[in-house]
Amino acid sequence: MVNEAPRDSMRGDSVCAVVVTFWPDAQIVQRLNAAISQVAHVIVVDNASSGATIIELRSWTDAHFADLLTNDQNLGVATGLNQGFELAISKGYAYVLALDQDSLVQAGMVRAELDQYHIHPNRARLAVVAPRVLDPDNGIESRYMRPRGRFFFERVGCGEGVINGATNVIGSGALFSLGAFGQIGRFRDDYFVDYVDTEYCLRARRCGFDICVACDARLQHKWGDVRRVQIGPVEVRPTFHVPKRWYFISRNRVDVIRNHGLHFPHFLLYDLLLAVWWLVRMLLFEDRRLAKMAAVLRGTLDGLRGRMGPGPAARLREAVRHVGPNRAP
Repeated sequence: MVNEAPRDSMRGDSVCAVVVTFWPDAQIVQRLNAAISQVAHVIVVDNASSGATIIELRSWTDAHFADLLTNDQNLGVATGLNQGFELAISKGYAYVLALDQDSLVQAGMVRAELDQYHIHPNRARLAVVAPRVLDPDNGIESRYMRPRGRFFFERVGCGEGVINGATNVIGSGALFSLGAFGQIGRFRDDYFVDYVDTEYCLRARRCGFDICVACDARLQHKWGDVRRVQIGPVEVRPTFHVPKRWYFISRNRVDVIRNHGLHFPHFLLYDLLLAVWWLVRMLLFEDRRLAKMAAVLRGTLDGLRGRMGPGPAARLREAVRHVGPNRAP
């Protein structure tokens, strides 16, 4: 078990940000600047980006006394997070702020998340505090699921100051307790991408930890390639994921349901409904439908067979260059 570090856990100097990058866009330096303004240290874990990107990241980390870990191949989001979390533990931090490369920290976000740790009635059992997430391109704001009884669920937005008892949250922008991480265990390396944060949250809940959302903490985050489609008075938001993302979503969904579905029937009901809804939207409104359906079928079969890891294709840039949450906005 990893104990929390002997730092002042209610100050920003107890927080280290971990940013996993893979061919980031030109705004990555702006996002790193926003992150380091609110935390004590930044660790960038790069998954085999271009040489020019590595030079830019190295220049930034050297200037800000940050760490840059470079992988010779794309090891996936989960492994990148594990590498960063473990380095943060070795440096004595109490919390990690996990960030995707396309997430922009808003003013006061980390302070608001730390405040939730401070006021939580059982802080030692609080594993994750997530922010309020908004996609600035289309105005979509995140909603969060929590149980209503054992078999049913509700999805709530940030109309209240804090959302307690969340089943799972978006990993990007969330503040993770490293003491809890030591008890819950690492992110699933074999998931590679998609459902990485969901599986961790479910495992945390099974270990008796709580998860909450600090509505005063705000994060700008791109929801992949979500587009709005208007059908009369009804607005539909298909994801327009590339086929490779459909493979990972389908495969990892099977594994999550197999390992956690019976423990959380409300999540099982939600995720099955979500899977059907996503398929309907894809078949009705998206392009490349045959390729995407083939990816869904292959991912489902590989999930049933337990074939995990980076997937069948060697070239994964298309799949993870714009990694967004795997929940419906």
